Amino acid sequence: MTWSIVSSGPYAERLFDFGAPTIDADGTYVFSLPLGPTGAMPLVSLDDLGWYVNWMLEHRDQAAGINLGIAIGHITGQQIASAFEAVTRKKARYEDIPLQEALDQMPKGKIGALASPGYDDPTLYTAAEHFGPWWGIFRDSGGNTGCWKRDYALLDKIFPGRIRTIEEWMQRVGYTGDQKQILKTALSI
Repeated sequence: MTWSIVSSGPYAERLFDFGAPTIDADGTYVFSLPLGPTGAMPLVSLDDLGWYVNWMLEHRDQAAGINLGIAIGHITGQQIASAFEAVTRKKARYEDIPLQEALDQMPKGKIGALASPGYDDPTLYTAAEHFGPWWGIFRDSGGNTGCWKRDYALLDKIFPGRIRTIEEWMQRVGYTGDQKQILKTALSI
């Protein structure tokens, strides 16, 4: 029996909802994330994620025993804002926000319980309890360091056509900064 693991990260598609920019009075698009000055997220394109899972199923001999961490790259807040400007020609900036401020903006109910009125499971966590530690890891992950490292050379070898930059992702999906719901979960109900 063989096994393989696919490790994901935050979806780039979350830039359509949770990570969507606000617009300042002067028309500047502001990407506000709790990444600190040097933090980075190993953002994942959902299209690429599906491609890698398919590869693992079709190449079991090569995929056996590996934990394949998928990502476009370790993307900083400034890279998101710069890519947005390059793709849309709209003025943008990254604004670091305190972690607690970001956590306070998250839905208050427990993940898994919001879709089940009256159901209370003590093993479930709120969004802030669940995602707060992730943001701490991202704050320490700039430059592909920390807990969520990725082997980008291996990702390139497996899938030479993969998305390699947040700018390329924005071009492919026609990203304009407009907010829209992409993922439907108990948190979005």
